[in-house]
Amino acid sequence: MSPDIDEKAIRSSDPREMVLLIARAKSAALKERLTDPAILITCDQVISCDGQVREKPETTERAYQYLESYATHPAECICGVVVC
Repeated sequence: MSPDIDEKAIRSSDPREMVLLIARAKSAALKERLTDPAILITCDQVISCDGQVREKPETTERAYQYLESYATHPAECICGVVVC
């Protein structure tokens, strides 16, 4: 199921907080649509590099810039998971 939320509207300066906020928003949107008892698992992830959250690259050129920067600044994948 797709939660159909605007993830870009949910922001925090702390990427660990941001992934949980987004995962919780996904959960809230989907829980309203459930009609039978269920286990609902929602998640989100971001890449943090050199103190900045990296969004999905919109161009091939941006993707290459991201990849090249990882040689000097390691990337960290931050995941948030909500289980209801």
